Amino acid sequence: MTVSQNQSLYIIPDDRIHRPTYSELQRQLRLKHPTKPHLTSVQAFKRLNSKNASMTHRDVWCKMLLTIAGLSPEKVAAIVEVYPTPLSLSRAFKEAEHVERAAKESAIGLTGKAPKIPLAENLLANDNPGSNRQKIGPALSRKIYELIRAKKYPSIAEAD
Repeated sequence: MTVSQNQSLYIIPDDRIHRPTYSELQRQLRLKHPTKPHLTSVQAFKRLNSKNASMTHRDVWCKMLLTIAGLSPEKVAAIVEVYPTPLSLSRAFKEAEHVERAAKESAIGLTGKAPKIPLAENLLANDNPGSNRQKIGPALSRKIYELIRAKKYPSIAEAD
């Protein structure tokens, strides 16, 4: 399509542009107004053509987990089946921390000693989440726990 200097341009509003429906929208506009070019803003064009534009939250969560050494796609699938978002896993770890703390406090009051209670950091090792039943060991569970529940992450300069 060639656009001449004297031709009016028609910009599709950004809020009407969605990757799954964009092609159909353009097809409908061309049928209805064959002589009018319907264009997008630069920002909308970038969004439409972004490499990650079609990724779901679940896809991003899986990719995040896959960056952890020791997590295979099968183990990630097992975790995501039970904990579909980072927040759901963080909340599960937090709840396990509360249960662990309460159990320790009540046991110390009764026996005077701290009992051996499954730690929150072993939640994934204890849970063996999902129907895939991929074994997640205590060391890997602890690593995931530390990443998810960290209050602060070291900067690149600190890590070197």
